[in-house]
Amino acid sequence: LIELSRDIQTMFDFLEHHKPIRFKLSDAQKQEFLNIFSNWSEEVNFFISSDLNGSINRLALNHFRIAMILTTLRAFETGEILETLVCSDIDLSLIHIFEP
Repeated sequence: LIELSRDIQTMFDFLEHHKPIRFKLSDAQKQEFLNIFSNWSEEVNFFISSDLNGSINRLALNHFRIAMILTTLRAFETGEILETLVCSDIDLSLIHIFEP
């Protein structure tokens, strides 16, 4: 546990003093991401209320952030810290865990 906490502190220190890293989705991933959350939004609007659109948007933002964190952790694991990190399909697939 102590070793893991040191690794996390090392990553934090590196990222804090490193120039900003750009994170992006591939075109196919963007489309998948937008389709999933658009569909969820439509379903919520139809079955519940459009008042919950903000909640769907926050959920999408949180999924995006989690994908960023996972991709950054994988980059540290492989030692490939680039100026632009492209999300892996594995990291983005987290969305499907929550699909109805």
